[in-house]
Amino acid sequence: MLEGDSIYEKEENKKKLIRALTSLDQGDFRWELITRTKGRRLKLWEKAVLSGLFIGIAIAVQEILSPRQTIAEHLAYLATFFAFSIGEPIGYRSIAIATSAIDVASNDINNGFVAVDDAIPDVYNVIFILVNSYYVMRYTLNKINAIRSILDPIEEELYSRCFEPLGVGAYQYLKLLDRAEWFQTKSNRTALTIQGEPVDALYVSITGSFDVSSNGLTIASIGPFQIIGEAATLENLQSKDGTFHQSARATVTAEKDSVYIKWSHTCLFELQQTDEEFAKVIRLAIARTLSHKLKSARRTTTKLVSTTTPQNEYMPTSDVKLLQPLLAPDEERLYLACLAKNGWDDIQIAADFLRLANKQTSNSILIGNGDQFIALAQGNARVYDEQGVQVLKIQAPSLVGAERFLENLIIFNGKSSGIRSSTATDNTLTSCAHLVELEPRATAFIWNLNLLTDAIRNQPKLKTALNRLYLSTWTTATKKAQTLFLSSPDEIEDEVDSSPSFSESSSGGDDITL
Repeated sequence: MLEGDSIYEKEENKKKLIRALTSLDQGDFRWELITRTKGRRLKLWEKAVLSGLFIGIAIAVQEILSPRQTIAEHLAYLATFFAFSIGEPIGYRSIAIATSAIDVASNDINNGFVAVDDAIPDVYNVIFILVNSYYVMRYTLNKINAIRSILDPIEEELYSRCFEPLGVGAYQYLKLLDRAEWFQTKSNRTALTIQGEPVDALYVSITGSFDVSSNGLTIASIGPFQIIGEAATLENLQSKDGTFHQSARATVTAEKDSVYIKWSHTCLFELQQTDEEFAKVIRLAIARTLSHKLKSARRTTTKLVSTTTPQNEYMPTSDVKLLQPLLAPDEERLYLACLAKNGWDDIQIAADFLRLANKQTSNSILIGNGDQFIALAQGNARVYDEQGVQVLKIQAPSLVGAERFLENLIIFNGKSSGIRSSTATDNTLTSCAHLVELEPRATAFIWNLNLLTDAIRNQPKLKTALNRLYLSTWTTATKKAQTLFLSSPDEIEDEVDSSPSFSESSSGGDDITL
């Protein structure tokens, strides 16, 4: 056999082996692997029945094969099995804690609480329980959102408008707050960064005016709750010992009575050295900030064009906002697909509009006579009529009930009319009340008619934007109705057959009128 053929044969055998092993990989352990349910996840009660059945059979078999062992020992074996079967590290640690606790209890019951032979195993088990409990505690603190309840209003607003859209969890945000320095400029302007000078801190604007200048010329301003100096911070965090400080590309100045917050590079570098989770979160947040600023720069390029005097001299301006408001990824997708598509061209007003909504996840929402308006930002939702029959499935991003809600808001001055819009099409749900059920991991923004009525009285720009949104959704519905009325009977039947039903999905930014 030639050497080339031998190498080719080895490569083929390697590929066959890898393919064979890949076919065995069915993901993390789950009961569906045993029951072989096709295309369906087991419900909670089904998993409970299977778990109980498995534990019962296992204990019975162990009692037959090892009658001298206690129930506690049998349970310890089962806990060890589940600990090694589960794929999630924190689940493994939680079950391992239970295993060690059962093991300690079993030793003490069998041999007495003062047995010398069990002293060493018990000590190691107790240490094992303490160490794993510590990691379970850290994991829980990183995941729970209840920490937000201890924040004061300004801290909550800082989190919701700046750090939460960047993917920073509440617990990591709390760590940042503990190391933050708050400042307010009293009499004079304060330079946060100076062009050409090293940047040694990360800043966030809170209130007031912050001007950006380059080569002595003011080119733009920064709004509230925007991160400043993130590029230099990322370079510092990636440096070997945290001593590298990148020079500023522009000068950022806080005007009188402005409030801002500061974190030194030293404290951020030390925190990332001791907390791996924080290091991942802060780098991801900075990366998203840079991405957001690049998008903002593209969107505002035309606004940053300088004006000229009759003498063709450059006239800088500070009226141009350097940054658009920071939106979470699902919020930005909702804005682009549902609001901007329907004539809403002011992202700042859109950000204010989203903050007026009640954000809900995995819940049921009752829609009445146009008194609530839903924007599905993430995931799917199912719509049920008064009899509990599912009539529609909706995919994000979508508006639900926008036309009728805005009709009450704009035409009837915030009063629920109870009148069905004349532009109703086959996609319109004609019942007076519907239940919108959010599927797991779905997110929706919900606006209340009374709350929004009060808001537009003080915000004329918001009223103008909502008026454009209403006209756009009304025009879209009218065009659909005209298409049906002007089509031949065969075309109408085809149109109705292709419309969303309970087995199909509706998405893409068009309003689903309820």
